[in-house]
Amino acid sequence: MNTDIIKLKNVFVLSLDGFTILKDINISVPAGKTSVIMGLSGSGKSTLLKVMAGLCEISEGEVIYKGRNISRLSHTKLLKTMRNTAFVFQDAALWANMSLYQNLTLPYSFSSKNTEKEDIDKKIEKLCNEFLFDDDLVLRPAQISIGERKIISFMRAILQEPKILFMDEPTSSVDAAVSERIINYLRNYKNKATMVISTNDPAICSKLADFLIVLKEGRIVETGDFDTVIRSDNPDTIEALSDVLSLASTYDKDILSMLGDDIDD
Repeated sequence: MNTDIIKLKNVFVLSLDGFTILKDINISVPAGKTSVIMGLSGSGKSTLLKVMAGLCEISEGEVIYKGRNISRLSHTKLLKTMRNTAFVFQDAALWANMSLYQNLTLPYSFSSKNTEKEDIDKKIEKLCNEFLFDDDLVLRPAQISIGERKIISFMRAILQEPKILFMDEPTSSVDAAVSERIINYLRNYKNKATMVISTNDPAICSKLADFLIVLKEGRIVETGDFDTVIRSDNPDTIEALSDVLSLASTYDKDILSMLGDDIDD
């Protein structure tokens, strides 16, 4: 039986100018599942994901990770607590003054794993082949495209095979071939980790989601198992999902037909 690995209790997040980004968020993320956060642009998806990962300070409430409140931990203790997690950033978040190789291997400098350089290099070579990345790894991030930076960011996150993988729009800015390879990789990785993904990509939702979190204007509209939420009669859920998925065609799960006649032709 799956337990909840992350819990948010009465969480609020305010911007520096006092705007409420997240409003009274109460949610539990199931362990061993793939949870997908969906909602229109500006709904708070990325902020919610970063709060779950301990990367965003909250204004009020609690963030519980494996039974421990991480919202008030020092930076050092937080890093130690979250050492088996990884994050794929929407903007790649690579260090500009480091080579691509140094960016890829950066997580090992924070890890207690005694991995030989030869083994790391073999893993990197395998991932580069898998994700069609053939640029020289001595290059700096500014010397490659945004899409290529996203690939490096993704490979950096999965290199150590984290137990919890957080991803913010992992398929944005990459071409169709790489997007398909990322999704296929994650399908095979599902049984190895808990994954939480913020995305409006209907392919990710239909092919990976076990658990859906629907956001609208900083509030949770609905959460639950994929098949339950996708058939919801909640008007806000229908509106949010139909807006996000209106460009979907045919995927493993026919999302649009589940939503029925609520989607305009």
